[in-house]
Amino acid sequence: MLNPDPSSEDVERRLAALEAGIATDSPPAALDAQAVALDPHIGPELARRLRFLIARATVDNRLGLADKAVATLMEARRLAMAQEGVAFRSTISRLLAGVHAWRGHGAAATGELLRAAAEAATAGSSVDFAAALAEAARAGLETGRFDIALVFLDAALASGDLAAAERVRALVNRMQCLNPLGRHQECLREIESTAEACAGWNGRRRLLRLLEQARALVATGAAAAARTALGEARALLPPDPDAFEHLEWEEASIEVGAGDDPAGSIEKLSTLISGLAESHLHLREAYARLALSELLLRLDRNADAFDEAASALRVAVEHSPVIAERARSAILRAGNPHDLGDTARLSQRYMLSEALGRGGFGLVRRAIDMETGAERAIKIVALDAVADAARRARLLADARAEIEVAGRLRHPGVVRVHSAFVSGGSIVIVQDLIVGRPLETLRGASLDAARMLDIFARLAHTLVAMHDEGIVHRDLKPSNVMIDEMDRPVVIDLGLAALAGAMQDGGSGVRGTRGYIAPELLRSADKPAPDPRQDIYAFGRMLDEFLPGPGEPGLLRGLMALRRADALLTLRRAMVAADPLARPASLRFVAAELDRRLAQQPVHSVR
Repeated sequence: MLNPDPSSEDVERRLAALEAGIATDSPPAALDAQAVALDPHIGPELARRLRFLIARATVDNRLGLADKAVATLMEARRLAMAQEGVAFRSTISRLLAGVHAWRGHGAAATGELLRAAAEAATAGSSVDFAAALAEAARAGLETGRFDIALVFLDAALASGDLAAAERVRALVNRMQCLNPLGRHQECLREIESTAEACAGWNGRRRLLRLLEQARALVATGAAAAARTALGEARALLPPDPDAFEHLEWEEASIEVGAGDDPAGSIEKLSTLISGLAESHLHLREAYARLALSELLLRLDRNADAFDEAASALRVAVEHSPVIAERARSAILRAGNPHDLGDTARLSQRYMLSEALGRGGFGLVRRAIDMETGAERAIKIVALDAVADAARRARLLADARAEIEVAGRLRHPGVVRVHSAFVSGGSIVIVQDLIVGRPLETLRGASLDAARMLDIFARLAHTLVAMHDEGIVHRDLKPSNVMIDEMDRPVVIDLGLAALAGAMQDGGSGVRGTRGYIAPELLRSADKPAPDPRQDIYAFGRMLDEFLPGPGEPGLLRGLMALRRADALLTLRRAMVAADPLARPASLRFVAAELDRRLAQQPVHSVR
């Protein structure tokens, strides 16, 4: 006997269950089985049929069946457009944008997002408009446009019109934007503020929150806590080893440096990459290849790292200039970019304007990133104009150092380097534009003691943060410190930066600037390894120049009458000692003394 058709109420109940499973990120295979069983019983009623088609397409997209998802959504659009005043039009456009964005079809995704916003506005639906903003943010996330994504997320969250599940998703997306932008403390504050609420989130949202917590913690120096968060995230992974969450965990594990089985991670990533390629998830494949390249690079498998980065570039170049640029940076770190024959042009992404400076390193120009709209400072070093092979090699090494340091340290007192790559015959280094003036322009300026103390106290704390990460600047001098619009010092030009204790680069002669080079570097034929004491010497010389005391070099102007005036003098003399072992082991002591003296000073403005 045939089973009777389910009642309308039963069909409605099963459709609502399918929609609820989608909202809570149930396994796609289980959702697919529900949809297949429900399909014959949906019936012709328009609203119900549209809801089912939207659900069916969402499940297909999660299964990697992009073509099927698009075809289903186009059927839903035809039905919706044939009726006046029918809802769901904005939802359909928004979902189409998501399908296109996941597969790197940026122009198609942008068109659908604009259509979704227009349809929401026409229908007077603030809920749909807020959802369109959130989807625009996710498209930005997929393509690496974190600045833009954050703007959309903030607008969507501020509207108060997001549904509960959509709001949670947007909060997690916001965390995913803050970390790549270097706003780790803000990310940790958001993670803390959601601690109680996240107990009611589904497993995927809790997993992503923990991964961002691990990234933020390791970026702020809390490596042990980061590994703990990563371990908690691992417990939330689904049993299916091919599930997308496993890729996300592996990527975070590489960033945190907590992988305990590199060989296993390489094998797992390789398997996941094959699945992404088969599903035509181009951007995710590029991200995964970049993660694998980073892991291989850490294992000194540079040739394999180069191949993966080159594959990531080939995948990304058609879909995202932002990710393609990341791939070019990875290629530069792993090997000789000229071996690839890449024909990228700087002008494809950046609109160059006036020159900001020129030196032995090359030319620095102001530029607009046409992908994100942000202003940047771009250092251009013309390799083709350098005949000496050894010098070309050193310039490439300097560019690698800048991008290496950028990956290890995010600090407001250190210029953020976004990428370094080779374009044509030039090295291109893209960094934040610091609007202000070099510290050297303040030499002899009429600044009150409090202002100068504040500058050097902040600078000392910045150098402490660099040294804690094992980074030695090696070319600290007044022209390599910018004073920004908020009168904060920002360390720039990381081309000579190196890891403490690392082998010195090749080439003859001492690199750096006379007057700030530590004496042991000048007198040693063996070129001592990078050591924080070399920066401490340069910092002491800068104190001599900018904070001289009356009648005796090395004393703070106008501070001789203060109690314990000898404390800073003693530290200053130790910093410039000829013997590196006689210098302070850390600038923490200097920073603390500068902080103490600053607290005793009245606050004055720059004159």
